Amino acid sequence: MAGTHLLSSKEDELLHYALAFRIPTEISKPFIRKVLLWSRCSGDEWTVSRLKDIKLDIIRLKAGLSPSSDHLSFTGLFSGLISFGSKNRRNWSKLIAFLQAYTLVYSPSITIKQELKSCLE
Repeated sequence: MAGTHLLSSKEDELLHYALAFRIPTEISKPFIRKVLLWSRCSGDEWTVSRLKDIKLDIIRLKAGLSPSSDHLSFTGLFSGLISFGSKNRRNWSKLIAFLQAYTLVYSPSITIKQELKSCLE
């Protein structure tokens, strides 16, 4: 959405975020580039929603359930992330924390989704 910003909107910042969780660069970099592309083309609000869906789908897969969206694929972009997270419990936790990169997105004003939510309360 116009008016929202990734804190520095730089690939380097997100790579440092991934390194904080010790996600290998060869796995995180293609994903980060895709996230930045989503943000540029579809806006931050859409990107945050998609990242939340992806995180939920990966959790569902771990629980033996099928994904609830069609965003997840075992090939390409997500295969490295899923493989990394499947190695052990520690990597699983790191992956889930890394997928919460949407917490770096903020909006200086209320978003449409937030406004709609407040009307429902």
